[in-house]
Amino acid sequence: MLDRCVYMRWIGALAASTACLALSACAAEPEPAPRGGGGTPVSGVEGAETTQVDTAGGRDDSVTSCFAACQNTAFACRSAGAGTTSAALVPNAKGCAGTMAVGGAQERVEVDCTERRVCVGDAPCGAGMFSAFSFAYGEGDAAGVCTRVR
Repeated sequence: MLDRCVYMRWIGALAASTACLALSACAAEPEPAPRGGGGTPVSGVEGAETTQVDTAGGRDDSVTSCFAACQNTAFACRSAGAGTTSAALVPNAKGCAGTMAVGGAQERVEVDCTERRVCVGDAPCGAGMFSAFSFAYGEGDAAGVCTRVR
C-alpha cells in the first residue's frame, strides 16, 4: 500500500509540474492582435499613440470573405431605410441568394461573390463588404448590415 501512495504522489507531482510548464509557455506567447473594432495603433505626435477604429466591422471586399458569409443561412439585418429585419439565404455557385422581410413583404436578396456586390429587391446592386459572419451593402438610406443569427 505504501508503494501505491508514493507512486500516486509522484504522478501528481509530475502532472502539476507539466501544467506549470504549459502555463509558463503560454504566458510567454504574445497576445494576438484584436480583430474587428479593436483598431490599429498609429504613431502620433511626439510618442503619443492614437488608434484607428475599424469602421468596416472586420468586413472587407474579398471573394473569400464573401463566400464565407454565404455559408451562413439565417441573418438579422439592420438598414437605415427598413429598420431591423431578417434574411434567409442559400449558398449557390455565385455566392448566395434568398429573401429578406422588408415592411411585411419578401424582397429578393442576391449576394454575388464573383462581382462582390449585394442586390436587394428592385434597388440597384451595390458594392458589398463581407466577413465570415456578416455582410454590408449599399450607401445612405439604402445601407444595411446583415449578421449571422446563431
